[in-house]
Amino acid sequence: MVGGIGVKTVTNRQSILDEKAVVDSIHFKNSSGSTGELVIVGTGATNPLVRVVFRNCVFERTERMLAPFWIRVAPGARAVFVGCMFSGGHGAGLIVDNQAPNVATDVHLIGCVNATGVLAGPVTSTGVIS
Repeated sequence: MVGGIGVKTVTNRQSILDEKAVVDSIHFKNSSGSTGELVIVGTGATNPLVRVVFRNCVFERTERMLAPFWIRVAPGARAVFVGCMFSGGHGAGLIVDNQAPNVATDVHLIGCVNATGVLAGPVTSTGVIS
């Protein structure tokens, strides 16, 4: 379990999660030295055991970012975002790169805020404010 105090705990490097995890109250933000996706869930061709819950996190992408996605979910991995905020992006990309053969039911956004101006991607959204 990875947890912060409120969203005052900021990481400005790419985070890779390759196991089961609960991530709580972390502010993911890119920097000039980290311009890819903010978070990668699972690596490799198949990730049947990677399951991640993000609670109360902030995902902020700046204009310097080169990747068109905030989060990449690898094949077979699953992720749930509860009460999270997505911001920045400057009108390009998708929030989640949900890689094939994943289906929308493998990634859920529940009670989140999409302040990016872009679509969430192939995900299941419930109670998401745009």
